Amino acid sequence: MKKVNILTLAAVGLLLVNLLMLIMMWNNHSASETGQGPPFEGGPPQGKGPHDKGRGPGDFIRRELHFDEAQQQQFEVLRLAHHDSLKVLRDQTNELKQQLFVFNEGIKNEENAQQVAVQIGDLQRKIELITYKHFAQVRALCTEEQKQKFDLIIKDVMRRLEPGPPGGGPPPPPRE
Repeated sequence: MKKVNILTLAAVGLLLVNLLMLIMMWNNHSASETGQGPPFEGGPPQGKGPHDKGRGPGDFIRRELHFDEAQQQQFEVLRLAHHDSLKVLRDQTNELKQQLFVFNEGIKNEENAQQVAVQIGDLQRKIELITYKHFAQVRALCTEEQKQKFDLIIKDVMRRLEPGPPGGGPPPPPRE
């Protein structure tokens, strides 16, 4: 009988600890959603939209490069134009992908699928070139000292964008 009581107490204790952990995780998740959580460390945050104040990649760049007021204004113009350009291309890409993967309507054969895939590839090429041009324009805003920091930031961002191991996991270590 004593063994059953000890096991019951242990099970109830573990259940309470798990419940407490879930509550703590939920509160931490809610705080980070509202921007009240701990500041992001280790690289640029992944903002949810162009108007994320203090949490998006644009704010990360401004903060890390210590842009002055004139640079911040120029950067904001570039950032908004870049965002608008990409939105149009991404919307077009999503429409084509929907056509490609809706099998009961739209694409009827392999040849049509090839044509749509080429169109998607062309839009992706445009996205990459627009992004390259955007970063070149941002770099042109920088002082010589800021350009060195900018180059390190871009290198880190590109490393983080590399595909990870199958099944997820942390990003690869930096290449030196």
